[in-house]
Amino acid sequence: AKADGINLLLVVHGNPSGTNWEHRQDAYARYANFVAMLVKRYPDVSYWELWNEMDKASTDLFGAQREGYPLFERGRCYAQMLKLAYPAIKAANSNALVLVGGLASGVPDEFIRGIYEEGGRNFFDIMNIHTYGVPVNTGMLLYGYRARTTMAQYGDVDRPLWNTEFGIDAGN
Repeated sequence: AKADGINLLLVVHGNPSGTNWEHRQDAYARYANFVAMLVKRYPDVSYWELWNEMDKASTDLFGAQREGYPLFERGRCYAQMLKLAYPAIKAANSNALVLVGGLASGVPDEFIRGIYEEGGRNFFDIMNIHTYGVPVNTGMLLYGYRARTTMAQYGDVDRPLWNTEFGIDAGN
């Protein structure tokens, strides 16, 4: 990929074996160690996305599968993981760039607010959203605007905001 001028973005997604909500702090530490090992093993990979759509029910480590658990609190849990993973990644390869796992809730502001309120601002390099729906451009603009507005409320206007997934959802 590198020889062909392609920059890879790897998504590291999944609960460490034997972990769940009740053991999430252990899971965060184990996940951080695992990602750091990968970053060290693959120094030519520039971009590392930590989880995928973790604001939805794709994992229970951030509270998405807990009935009524607010997006704000899920963001706080995610920031707790970032605080462990980011320093480990940077120690393994200081040039690696960390993306927030793509946010898919369609209302990213509360999850993002949770990241910042838990002190996660200095533990990622790129904010990341996923947008699906009809029309495609409305979702991208609306969700992107909401994410950027929330970031700005925390004085974070210069950090890159990426959209790594978009399209028409299966319901449409």
